[in-house]
Amino acid sequence: MKTRWWLLLGLVSACGGGRSEPGLDGIDCGPGTELQDGFCVPSNGGAAGSTNGGTGNFGGSTTGGSANGGAPNGGNAGTVNGGSAGTAASGGSAGSGANGGNAGSAGDAGSAGNAGNGGNGGNGGNAGSAGSGGNAGSAGNGGNAGSSGSAGNGGVGGSSGSSGSGGSGGNCDSATTDCDGDGWLVADGDCCDKAGGCSTTPELVNPGAIEYIGNAVDDDCDGLFDEVDPPCDPTVTDTNSAEPLDYARAMDLCQFTQETMPLPERKWGVISAKLTLANGSGTPNPRARAIHEQFGDNLFPIRGQRFAVLSTGAAADPNDTAPAFQPFQPGVENQKQSQFPSDWYAANGNSLPNSPGCPEPQGNRAMDPVMLTLRMRVPSNARSFSFNQLFLSSEFPEYVCSEFNDFVVALVDSKATSNPADKNLAVYIAPSFQRFPIGVNLSTGTNLFSVCDAGPTGCESGVAGMASCISGPNLLTGTGFDVVDGGCGTPPNSSDLAGGGTGWLTTAGNVVPGEVMELRIAIWDTSDAFYDSLVLLDNWLWNLSPASPGTN
Repeated sequence: MKTRWWLLLGLVSACGGGRSEPGLDGIDCGPGTELQDGFCVPSNGGAAGSTNGGTGNFGGSTTGGSANGGAPNGGNAGTVNGGSAGTAASGGSAGSGANGGNAGSAGDAGSAGNAGNGGNGGNGGNAGSAGSGGNAGSAGNGGNAGSSGSAGNGGVGGSSGSSGSGGSGGNCDSATTDCDGDGWLVADGDCCDKAGGCSTTPELVNPGAIEYIGNAVDDDCDGLFDEVDPPCDPTVTDTNSAEPLDYARAMDLCQFTQETMPLPERKWGVISAKLTLANGSGTPNPRARAIHEQFGDNLFPIRGQRFAVLSTGAAADPNDTAPAFQPFQPGVENQKQSQFPSDWYAANGNSLPNSPGCPEPQGNRAMDPVMLTLRMRVPSNARSFSFNQLFLSSEFPEYVCSEFNDFVVALVDSKATSNPADKNLAVYIAPSFQRFPIGVNLSTGTNLFSVCDAGPTGCESGVAGMASCISGPNLLTGTGFDVVDGGCGTPPNSSDLAGGGTGWLTTAGNVVPGEVMELRIAIWDTSDAFYDSLVLLDNWLWNLSPASPGTN
């Protein structure tokens, strides 16, 4: 609307400038203005003041908008609209009137024209609170963000125009581009190449992924959602199988692949498996490995219908025939020996680690060893894995915390940098950061060796101690470790069964998505070939999040 300039003129007169009694006729409007319909208006139709800030008689000062220019309170400088996008009525050098001059209500900045390709916003309005910059036009196809509206050539302190809104993301062509960067094109079978209804994390969805149950996403692009694959271990009918891949199946690894595959067929899975001695060569005694539906009366698979068993003696309980049972105490010699795993041994300073406070194990050979090596391609959405193990040993209780410490190791070869330096995941790391290798010496300093008959330990060759056996001996029933044979102490304060164990433990390690990695699981006697031990292996899982490497 137009400002009533004659009211302003009267105010100017009261301050000693201009006419003292204006009327509707014969008004001397002053430089830069003219009389139109009884009103003094800027002769060039500009914004507040003249286009160069006015002459100081009507809202602009003769000195380019000094503090003395304009009305005492900044006047109500004419609110000439800032015009359409383009140059919104330049504020000139609008006066920084007294109290900052209420520079009228600075004309609203002209709305910036639609910035076809991120066009510049309209120039900001007049000084004072310079008009907000025009809203930058929506970015074109992936265009640069619209330029923020140029601040008006406002007076001192004029707020610059608001910056334009950034352009929207470009339109990625999934037909020719791997839009989510996961390595698969739509032509390769990627069913979710952009975030949307298929998934908010499309980079985790492709044919190389594993189905994650419960997220309502077709993670592996097989056309099914959250499907649970049936167990594969029922296909293993030979309890003493010589096929290494059967031991992967018994651990619930049910998908198999090849080392080199075309991208559309490059899925996760077991590439190969082998059974060797502890140094990765040779052939173990056949009775050192087995696949069972149960062990003893009370030990059953966690998942599926079978688990794998590796032993320094016979991988059998008294009811098994293939292989046939052999008493764990004094044990049976499998007539096999080898070097220790060389990389693990070197990483430990060419010595055998032991639980804190226990003597270093003796010898430089692995006695009666057996090792299962699994080579696998990791799912493209997996960051870690885990499996369960249960360790049983007849060295409990007599040889606890001695140099006769049977070993279980789980050595991971992966590009992940957060695994232990010696690669061994079969280690319990206590809250005090002390490291306890999985073995009979877990009964010293931890509660992990919990399935046993509570009482004294280390009475034959070891550091004397006392085992709490918090889970009791029930899981030993029918295993062959439950018979009364030797032991420590005298009734009623005695531990006189043939052995004890840990109960199910969880071993975890980290991997790099999509890499080819290896895991070597081995068990052997240390220092001699007597008093046998074994380990049950089951329930392999891939996990989408990193793990804390080790065993708990």
